[in-house]
Amino acid sequence: MLAPFVDPSFHQERPLPLLPLVGRKMELQVLHTLLTTVSNNLPTGARALTLSGERGIGKTRLLTEAAHEARARGFDVLEMRAYESSLTFPYFLFVEALRPVLRAATLDQLRFYVGLPGAISTSVEEQPTAESISLTGTPLVTSLARLFPELPALVQIAPQEELLSPDQEKFRLFDAIATLFERLAATRPLLICIDSLQWADSASLEMILYLTIRLRASRVALIGATRPAQGGPEQNEQNEAAMQRAAETVTRVLAELMQQGMWLPLPLAPLDAEAMTAHMHALLPGILPENIIQSLLARSEGNPFFLEELVRTLTLHGQLLLREDTWEIKQPASIKLPASIVSAVQQRLESVSFACLELLSIASLFGSTFPIDALVQVVEHSTEKAGHTGSTIQTLLDEALEASLIARVPEGAPEDRLDLPDTGFHITLSQYTFCQGIVQETLHATIPTQQMRHLHGAIAQALESCYDYEAPKHAAELAAHYAASSDRAAALRWSLLA
Repeated sequence: MLAPFVDPSFHQERPLPLLPLVGRKMELQVLHTLLTTVSNNLPTGARALTLSGERGIGKTRLLTEAAHEARARGFDVLEMRAYESSLTFPYFLFVEALRPVLRAATLDQLRFYVGLPGAISTSVEEQPTAESISLTGTPLVTSLARLFPELPALVQIAPQEELLSPDQEKFRLFDAIATLFERLAATRPLLICIDSLQWADSASLEMILYLTIRLRASRVALIGATRPAQGGPEQNEQNEAAMQRAAETVTRVLAELMQQGMWLPLPLAPLDAEAMTAHMHALLPGILPENIIQSLLARSEGNPFFLEELVRTLTLHGQLLLREDTWEIKQPASIKLPASIVSAVQQRLESVSFACLELLSIASLFGSTFPIDALVQVVEHSTEKAGHTGSTIQTLLDEALEASLIARVPEGAPEDRLDLPDTGFHITLSQYTFCQGIVQETLHATIPTQQMRHLHGAIAQALESCYDYEAPKHAAELAAHYAASSDRAAALRWSLLA
């Protein structure tokens, strides 16, 4: 990631060197250990690892660090990247990554990779015996020619014609790719970096699982980066069912690989305040007042990409200025989310159904937390949501929980408990909270103004009903909702009690 620092004197971006990596000591140690296992060809230790986390959390940066360390330690590095548009192209990852390698190799290198003698005049019958039962020579070239039709001509042999079943042909191809990687790693260890695995086609995923098992004793390391799966409302039921079956298969196989110590999952959590502050100082050299630090920390929520985009937007629009080596911010409370962050959040929201998004949009008007009883009242009395019942609402909330968009507020939290006067008893309101304030803010912005006024009025009435005797303790909250609904009389009444 290049520092998105903007020179205030010229109001234009100027690229800076790669910023220091902060807050990932443990993850770097895990990557270092994996590379050591492969470099020294140790008998135990995982040789495959998956980095996972939300967009912008630092997966690609860690892949870059792993590749940098690997090259410094004498590895060859093969970098792959999947794209959403490549989902329908089988083995896209391997075709795009290996084709340049094969085309750039000399004839002697190519013939070595496929197990042919270096001398062109040597017949195939004079090939050396392979060190394993894997494919070699002409059968290997024949299998690889499925993905690389130009390969037979490059190594100057004719492929063999074989009659194989689809399963046999598939296994031959997997074996051929694995053998090719083993030969690529014959003189120097090899690191395969795969970014955006969430977009990998199913054939490539099957290949990766096979390679994880097959190459467990070789000098080949596999490191992938992925985001949580996104179903998307546009998928038809057949595709969704197929993807669900594939996901279940992958999950089952990965669990077995992890149990056997061949694969490691490495989820990336948001950076802590100390690491984010260090990243902020790298982005904005100079004196940073505490109010700016806290404002940016609150909006970026531990995501370095979000922080970079906020800094980029604020500096470009003149809201963040450097005066005499000290940064100043204009109207910190009115910082709008950059389009890049909104786009990232919207991509994440694609993982749930349209009905779930509609419900969450209403919930976003409550604020960062919302009681389910009040939400049910608002939805059931909304003409647009007629037919929604408490059970269907709970089903949609469970969907949002599964997607980690919301979380339950722990029972017994102060905001859950409502005391009943003169009884000694209390009731508990079941509440949910948005996992990220940025998600709540993005959903909030999708509601039209007129509908927003109507919903704020309904929310105020529902909360007033739920709070009952305790309503005066929440006077400020009720006044804010009534004010947003343009009910001035009710807003004034509750404001006087606040």
